Amino acid sequence: MNLTLYKLIVHKFLLSIAMLAIVTGLAQAQTRDSSVFLFDVARDEVVLSNNANIPRSIASITKIMTAIVALDHDRNLDRHIQVKAGGKLPAGIHTRRDIMRAMLIRSDNRAADALAADFPGGGKAFVRAMNQRAQRLGMTTARFADASGLSANNRATAGEVIELIKASALYPFIVETSVQKQALFDINLRQRVRTIELENTNRPLLFEFDEIVISKTGFTSAAGWCVALMVSKNDRNFIVVVLGARTKQERLDITRKIMYNQLKDIEIDYKIEMLPWYQRLFMD
Repeated sequence: MNLTLYKLIVHKFLLSIAMLAIVTGLAQAQTRDSSVFLFDVARDEVVLSNNANIPRSIASITKIMTAIVALDHDRNLDRHIQVKAGGKLPAGIHTRRDIMRAMLIRSDNRAADALAADFPGGGKAFVRAMNQRAQRLGMTTARFADASGLSANNRATAGEVIELIKASALYPFIVETSVQKQALFDINLRQRVRTIELENTNRPLLFEFDEIVISKTGFTSAAGWCVALMVSKNDRNFIVVVLGARTKQERLDITRKIMYNQLKDIEIDYKIEMLPWYQRLFMD
């Protein structure tokens, strides 16, 4: 047996032990009240599931649906619309591109409200469109009450969030924007240009893992700390969903463990599959 094969076997064995401990931990105290889901998109199979079918508030993960409905309504991102005061962008007229960037990167609630108000029929019609889109995606228990996710009545299961993230992957603007670590906005104020920098609400993970291709965090008191990610490994996409973590640190810890262990183990399996058949015989 060559050295490369031996190292892979040992590495896989150690990771299997680590994964068993982590799966046990996820099912016990650390995620007692959380929903956790890891889904292999390419193989259409569940890798890890805990409380995945419990409907719960999803906070600002809602904004992924807001982006989908807004883009379906109008792909013209250069058109200007009104934003009210109280958000990350100054009150006034901004391009839909900047408004959507502020919403996806910094989770600006006023930006989400502006996109909903721009919809034919206004905010109520926009929410109806969100719920209709959810039904078409097979999110049968999901319900949306507003565009920002502030309402506790924006609810879905972790499994339904998987469908939402899969759908968002078909929108290049969402894919490109949601993982930007920060964004600059040139704002005209009193005939002077002022530059505003907004940092991504998921900066720690985006700096730590370069495999993330879609990202959205969320938090309200009703929802707890939430995150939904699409991750690319060996040309295969995986979706990670954590809903209802008790603290920001717990959300980060759970996601890191999935990234460093479950997905790493999958990567080792892939490398083993790529070995010549006569070397893989030694694995049996």
